Parts: sequence; C-alpha cells; structure tokens
Amino acid sequence: MRVRTLGFFCLLVLQALTAVAQGDYSRYETIDVSPYRVRSAFTLPVPPPPPPAAPPAAKASDLDRYFRNGNKLYIDADPRLEALVKRHIEQNQRVTSIQGFRIQVYSGPNREDAYRYKGALLDLPAYASYLDFEDPNYRVRLGDFSNREEAEVALRKVKIQFPESFIVPAQVKPVRSRNVESGG
Repeated sequence: MRVRTLGFFCLLVLQALTAVAQGDYSRYETIDVSPYRVRSAFTLPVPPPPPPAAPPAAKASDLDRYFRNGNKLYIDADPRLEALVKRHIEQNQRVTSIQGFRIQVYSGPNREDAYRYKGALLDLPAYASYLDFEDPNYRVRLGDFSNREEAEVALRKVKIQFPESFIVPAQVKPVRSRNVESGG
C-alpha cells in the first residue's frame, strides 16, 4: 500500500511540474492576496539645496602684485596659536632625518671603486653624494628625496651616466623650507 501511495504522489508531482514547465496554471486555483498586502506610500527624499557658491578666490598673480608693492598682511591671532606654531617649528628643527629615498650608484667591497664613483658624482652638483660603509660593502648614494616621484625624475638623469643605478629607501636630510617671518 505504501509503494502505491508513493507512486501516486510522484505521478501528481510530475504532472504539476509538467504543467508549470508548460505554463499551464489554469488547473490550479489562484487566490488574490493583494487585499492582505501592506500598502505604504513611499516618496523619495528631496535633496537639500546646494550650498551657496563661495566667492571667487584671489588669484596668485593678484596676491603677488599686491605684496610686491610693499604691502604687508597682518593677522590678529590668539597668542596660544602663535606659541603652538613656535613649538612646532622648534620640534621640526630638531629632526635630523626623515624616511625618504636616495639613488644608489655603487655597492661593492672595493674601497677604491667607491671613491672613484663618489668622485664621478661631482659632475652632478645638484645632488648631495654619500659614501657609506656597511660591512662588507661600500655604498655610494646620492640625493635627499622626500618622495619617490622626485627620486624617479633624478634617476632618469643619473642613469645617463650610471646606467646600473637604482632607487633605495633611506633616512634622508629633510628639506628645510624658507622661513615665512624673515621672508627668506
């Protein structure tokens, strides 16, 4: 009896699947469930109006012309801000090196070769050159670049004379900007 019921059930499922696959839904009773659905009105939020346009900034050429005529700009600021800026400047002046990049021109155990490379770097006076010894090799490097892009530009120039040179990360001397107060 069980086998017969199972067979009959399989036959019904097979007929239902065939009807669904053929798109024949007329044999099945359909119930409209739309009255039971929750209806809610949804409106999209209105975006806020754009902020008013900022007044046009002064062009660099306008400011340059203004200050070239001997005019000065005075800022009335909180004295605590001035003390904070002075402390920041003092801390930055104590920094002797930062993480940056140099171009390595030579690395090897021969001291004479290292001095020869260092002497050849005198043809590139725009960059400081360094001779370091880290057992067992001498390294000749040049430049103090704070970012890799600056080092890449210089490397293109250096590769003309030293094609085997490449960029290495190193502790470099920070580039000191001019002092704003002294104008120099």
